[in-house]
Amino acid sequence: MLLPMIAMLPFVSPGLFAAGAACVSIPIIIHLLNRRRFRQKPWAAMQFLIAAYRRNVRRLKLQRLLLLLLRCLAILLIAAGIAQFIPINRGLAALMGGESRLTIVVWNNAYPMGYVPASGQSPFAESRRLLANWSQHLPGGEWTAVIGASSSSGPLLEKPVPASPSVTSLIARQKVTEGSPEIAAALMKAADLAKAWRKRVAHVRVWLVSDETASDFGCRSGNNPLAKLSGALHAVRRAVKAIGAAGARFRVFDVGRPDAANMAVTELRFTRPAVLIGHDIHLRLKVLNSGAQAEPNVSVRFLIDGVSSGRQTIGTIRPWSAMTAQVLLPDPIVLPGLHEITALIAADGLPIDNIRQRVFRARTALKVLLVDGRPGDPAQGVLASTAWLEAALAPADKGNRFAPRRIEIDELPGADLRHYTAVVLSDIAPPGTADMQRLERFVRRGGTLMIYPGEEADASAWTHLGGGLLPAAYGAQIHTSAKAPQTLDVTRSAGSIMAPFIAAQRQGIHTGIFHIAIHQYVQLIPRAHAEVLLKMRGGAPLLVVGDFGRGRVAMWGTSCDTRWTDLPAQPAFLPLIYRVLDQVLVARGARHNLLVGRRLVLAAGRQTKMELRGPGGSTMELTEMLAGAGKSRHLQLSGAPMATAGVYRTTAGVPMAAVNVDAAAGSNIAHIAARAAAECFSIPPSRIVTEPEELHSSHRSSTGPAGNIGWLMLMLGFLILASEALAARAFSRYRLSTQTAGVQA
Repeated sequence: MLLPMIAMLPFVSPGLFAAGAACVSIPIIIHLLNRRRFRQKPWAAMQFLIAAYRRNVRRLKLQRLLLLLLRCLAILLIAAGIAQFIPINRGLAALMGGESRLTIVVWNNAYPMGYVPASGQSPFAESRRLLANWSQHLPGGEWTAVIGASSSSGPLLEKPVPASPSVTSLIARQKVTEGSPEIAAALMKAADLAKAWRKRVAHVRVWLVSDETASDFGCRSGNNPLAKLSGALHAVRRAVKAIGAAGARFRVFDVGRPDAANMAVTELRFTRPAVLIGHDIHLRLKVLNSGAQAEPNVSVRFLIDGVSSGRQTIGTIRPWSAMTAQVLLPDPIVLPGLHEITALIAADGLPIDNIRQRVFRARTALKVLLVDGRPGDPAQGVLASTAWLEAALAPADKGNRFAPRRIEIDELPGADLRHYTAVVLSDIAPPGTADMQRLERFVRRGGTLMIYPGEEADASAWTHLGGGLLPAAYGAQIHTSAKAPQTLDVTRSAGSIMAPFIAAQRQGIHTGIFHIAIHQYVQLIPRAHAEVLLKMRGGAPLLVVGDFGRGRVAMWGTSCDTRWTDLPAQPAFLPLIYRVLDQVLVARGARHNLLVGRRLVLAAGRQTKMELRGPGGSTMELTEMLAGAGKSRHLQLSGAPMATAGVYRTTAGVPMAAVNVDAAAGSNIAHIAARAAAECFSIPPSRIVTEPEELHSSHRSSTGPAGNIGWLMLMLGFLILASEALAARAFSRYRLSTQTAGVQA
């Protein structure tokens, strides 16, 4: 606690001042030791001397205190002079005949700065060299602050300090982080700091040392951030404007490479809600080319649990663009539990984003609970309302993607919803309060609730259900004529669901998707932020989906049996239901996949602690803590922010987390020319220094009294010391004459 306080003192060498200030105690100790106490004995002959002494005792005490004060002040001033005192008040600096200055350096230390070209050094190494050389030649009166511009950057020198060798040492020790660029946030910190210090120093300047890439301005593809003004670019402009409003001068030092080119895997995710044992693995992959040349025949290598699972060529990627590819891995998972998958492309100058990893949990099947409000009567040949849906979800005896279980509404209170991925309510009125609260918790924690109307359902009761659970409100119930039934509008429905049906129709394959007849339906009135996946003729919604917590709720406008529509009898019913579920079901495992700088949070079980082993032999400990508030309070395991990309495993080797760099936000390292960058910052091009040989300024701060006034402190200290010696001599003569006069008396 003491060392940080000493470091905050306004001295070039605060440690020397602290040592000198401690020496002030020496004359105080000597003063206290000289206060000897004598035994008093009454003596008649001494009464005259005591009376004379009492007349002068107040003057003598004042003299001793004055001498003590002069000695302490002299030592303190000499210590301040040796430590080179710097005034932090603008008025004091002006009074002493000079001016002080603060330089705020915004240093981009995000992972794109680690790009190593074929020849030369990385932009970060170049920026570190420039800053170290600059800090070595700072005058004594210069104040400096260094702010990192990375999502995983810790505090560097966010509180201004005087120029000293410790500043150079700190800069020389810095390494590039694995976080993504956050230029706007760092510039806003600099603006706030400039505003706080503008009355303490005469001049404030803000320097941005960066590689000036498209990602710095929020450009995900291409190399022209001005083609589409992003939110990040607007934030950068607001920050630069705030710097100007704070009275600071803004300047940019560009250490980027105009020929920079990079390939990166920016996205790797599963296109189905879960990876199932014995089934193919379906992936969505996105690769970025931020170079000026096309990359032909880009090949991606895949590994599962460290074992090669094949290589696929996704095609040629044009310059400054990204390509999305659908990948099918035919090697299925054979064991349940947590696994890891890795996608790799050829290495380049920025290898950290050439790899992307995910941790996933393999399951035997997705469990779906079908709650039937109209069970049917098998003896009378009447099917339950969910019979068609149950048959579609489990068409075979084994190896099905889904494992449905059908219950009646009175069995819902006894069902443990934690074991299911989705709950389907068919032709039932809203359940009781207790069951409804359980369903809300189920969805909020990541489950999916699907609701079908029917004859037994009360649409008005569902409509008045509060809490924001439903993505739509039910309207009137519509009956169509047998000659002109309502139909599904394939072209206006979600393309991600209808694309294969449209392709099959063009090939002459009959799916029945264009001939669905809907004789009865309930109007759906979507709420704000809801998504309409399926539409009927005229644009009437047939399927509305909305988010609730971490889960989703889907509402159909027609029943899931053949009473209201012939959809279940069409060949397209089974693939349509599967594609809808792939779109609606929430993919689990998000907590196992993080970006650099985020915290890993796991559900607390029997363990109160968990030790993980990360890349390079690093370790991380997760400890139990209480999260949430009120009734939602729960225990969870959490640790420090993940600063290094890679897979983190338990001591038994089970993968628990995959940490990746935010390639979507940082891997576009296409260099922005000075004129375009100046337009992005809304500053004159003259304020952007390209290929800087050194960090300099047109005017330097004074090394005289306003900057470093250590020499003045030394002179004043020695002057007071001499004054103390003269005063002590004068006081001793006065005491001698007083004593002589007393004896004569």
